[in-house]
Amino acid sequence: MSYPTVSIIIPAYNAEKYLQETLESILAQDYPSIEVIVVDDGSTDNTSNIVKSYSHDSRVQYIYKSNSGTAKSRNTGIQRASGDFLMFVDSDDLLSKDALSSLVEPSINFNRSNCLIYGEMEFFEDETYKKLNTTEFSKTIKNQKSLYTLRTNLLLCCLIPRDVIDQAGDFNEELKYNEDYEMLLRISKFTKLCGLDKVVYQYRVRIGSKTQTKSLERAIDVTEKRKWYFASLLKDENFITKAQAWGSHYLTAGVEFREFNKRLSRVHFLTSFLIYPFKLDSLRLLVASLRGRY
Repeated sequence: MSYPTVSIIIPAYNAEKYLQETLESILAQDYPSIEVIVVDDGSTDNTSNIVKSYSHDSRVQYIYKSNSGTAKSRNTGIQRASGDFLMFVDSDDLLSKDALSSLVEPSINFNRSNCLIYGEMEFFEDETYKKLNTTEFSKTIKNQKSLYTLRTNLLLCCLIPRDVIDQAGDFNEELKYNEDYEMLLRISKFTKLCGLDKVVYQYRVRIGSKTQTKSLERAIDVTEKRKWYFASLLKDENFITKAQAWGSHYLTAGVEFREFNKRLSRVHFLTSFLIYPFKLDSLRLLVASLRGRY
């Protein structure tokens, strides 16, 4: 029996602490046809030696490049990938042991490029491995429009047909943060979304990681760049979709700024509520902020 190949792309920067565990979770998959492409983004630690220790395994490929960010690393991996499907995994996360077999079968049944198959994400605590919570993407993401209100990274849970990647284009290397979310919005223009009520991706929550550490730079970058690509992607949508998307944008901006500029954070929460008053999260957070509870 012939199995379509899945290319798994892992951008890695100073990833020595968790990379071996990540690789083991991928190589232990019960799906037989994979290639694993680790793109080393200029690491200065033991990352290269960890990957090279798998040189006996023909499924594992290693690419070194100078430090230039996650988007560039993923694009480098896409260029090398030869698989029928692509999946992106962060260098400190894990795949559930039957993730690929669970995703590939329905992808083939839906004629590959006609449907983007995704599963659920489970968050676990670093060191203790305590399960924290699990997404409910399959209950809330019903079409492309619903992605505009998404606040968790769905792209990592997706098995993406190669031809859909080719249609959508590369990751936007101008984005330092949220490049995966912008990519997902573009990808969704070319395919339907089909969810599985099954955990396929395990996301490690650790203090001090790039996504956990808040900074004013990140807050500004996420807010301003999202305004730019939302304006482009939403231009042909109807009024309701635009209101939902922009309401979600300003809600996200309020969360990003809450540690650095309380007044601006509250302005964003208020703006979110005024644009789309039917979702009360922005009002709840605004009131909590005014009471000093958020």
